[in-house]
Amino acid sequence: MKHLFIVLIAASLTGCASFIPAEIENDKILGIIPIQYGMGSYQATYKVNASREDIFRQVRRWAAFHATTTVTTPYGLPLKINTPTTAFNISDNMLGDVISSGVINGGPSDYKTVMYWPGGSYSTSIECYDGYFRVTITNIKLYGVPAYHAIELRDRSTPIRKTKAYYQFIDKEIMSLLNQMERFVLAEVPNGR
Repeated sequence: MKHLFIVLIAASLTGCASFIPAEIENDKILGIIPIQYGMGSYQATYKVNASREDIFRQVRRWAAFHATTTVTTPYGLPLKINTPTTAFNISDNMLGDVISSGVINGGPSDYKTVMYWPGGSYSTSIECYDGYFRVTITNIKLYGVPAYHAIELRDRSTPIRKTKAYYQFIDKEIMSLLNQMERFVLAEVPNGR
């Protein structure tokens, strides 16, 4: 009985969030985030007029510049830290694969409100071949409301309209990341397009 009482007090003090699976609309999470293998996942393939080795070199450089991890400060705030060696430790030149992780920066939702979207983190897998490369961004975790959680879950107490706006922000940030990566690789590969 004593232990049950302690558990109940601890649960009430932590303000446990009530997460539920996010709704699927048109094969996307809340109609916004694409799904692959039951997870929020983005995948893009880019044609490049270059060898696998040249593409791999540039992709690995991009990953080294963008590899980040998040640590939590003593005040509970997420802090982004660059970790370029991650891209080197988990890359395979023989297969042409680069595995990395990164952080989606947060930002204001718009200039009319004081809403702040806290961002999140993701994992990236990049496969290089002769003439093209494929990028997969998955394992998306959100920092925000009300706690760090997988994108496939949503907080039951947050209005669906607010959650959709947050997911639109995340979608925009990931699409921008993919476009930036494509530009970086195409600009730096000797033959380009």
